[in-house]
Parts: sequence; C-alpha cells; structure tokens
Amino acid sequence: MLPHYGRHLLDTHCLQPLGITADRTLCHAGDQWGHIGPNDQIIDLTHLITRGAVVPGDHVALLGIGIGMTWTAAILRIDAVPPSLSVLAPPLRWPWRTPADPQR
Repeated sequence: MLPHYGRHLLDTHCLQPLGITADRTLCHAGDQWGHIGPNDQIIDLTHLITRGAVVPGDHVALLGIGIGMTWTAAILRIDAVPPSLSVLAPPLRWPWRTPADPQR
C-alpha cells in the first residue's frame, strides 16, 4: 500500500526501486477515498482485509511519506482474517478498478 504521493513520484521513488508493479498496489485508492493523511495505509489495509484480498500467510508492505520527506515502512504478515470483518469494509464510490482499467 502506497501513500497518495503523485503517480510519477510513486513510480520513481517507491515502485521502481522495490521492483514492484502498480498492479500489485493500491495506487488507485485515492480515487475512492481521497487523501486521508496518515490514515491512508490503515484504510487501504482495511480494504484488503475486509474484502478478502489478503489471506493468512500473505505479506503486506505499508509505505508512508510525510511532510519534510519523512518516510515510514512496515511489513505485515497476515496471520488470521476473522470473517466478521467484512461488515467493516470501507464504502466504494464506484466499482474497484485495476491500473489496466480506463481512467475515470
């Protein structure tokens, strides 16, 4: 999960150095919820967990970029996903799309 940092900067500062393609990220999450500041990664993680996009054994990278060019990172291993969490899914303004889908 990536901060809402501008597409070019995300590509050159986050994705390329880590060898990650955009289709393995939530780089379009801002299209759904906008920029929520330090909560971007928590809402993105909630989205993945509550919609069954991660399963026990998966690893998730959380990256954050703050004012003054401060960077944070955490790697999480998903050990369990209680089924009851699905009621906490963040609302979607429109159907989820992938980077290959046309821009809105």
